[in-house]
Amino acid sequence: MTDPGQGAVLLNNLQPFLTTVLTLSIASERLVEVIKGFIPFLRTELSDASAEAKRRASLHVLSILAGVLTAFLTSSAFDDLLAPVGSTPLAIIALGLLASGGSGFWNAILSWVLQAKNLKKEEVAGVRAQNAASPANETEGVYGNLAIGNEQVSSNACYDVGE
Repeated sequence: MTDPGQGAVLLNNLQPFLTTVLTLSIASERLVEVIKGFIPFLRTELSDASAEAKRRASLHVLSILAGVLTAFLTSSAFDDLLAPVGSTPLAIIALGLLASGGSGFWNAILSWVLQAKNLKKEEVAGVRAQNAASPANETEGVYGNLAIGNEQVSSNACYDVGE
């Protein structure tokens, strides 16, 4: 990343995408919970390891189907988001798969966002250190020779700076 502004552009485009996927994830999770409420096999944890493995696999498949269905039903709401790749069925299915990722997916996203935030902090700290080390700032301060405190701060003619 050679251009310092490139990271900001990436983060600005990432926010609407993550917001959309998060919204889809919440909606598809609600759909899964509703379906689980109607099917006792899915809502009750089983003591038999083999049966529990089948129940969990069924829940994963249900989650994927709910994510894809939710993405298809709401696809017109995020046409602008899909404009770069087009609102193709494959793009909508990909969004549905991302939405069905669950908490593991969101933990990974959170760690990526936190890493990007930390990189931005390091970049800002580097710029501040560079500005503090520049000779012009040593003699004049960051803002040069400004006379702060004597400026008019109100358009009201009755206001006197000296009072």
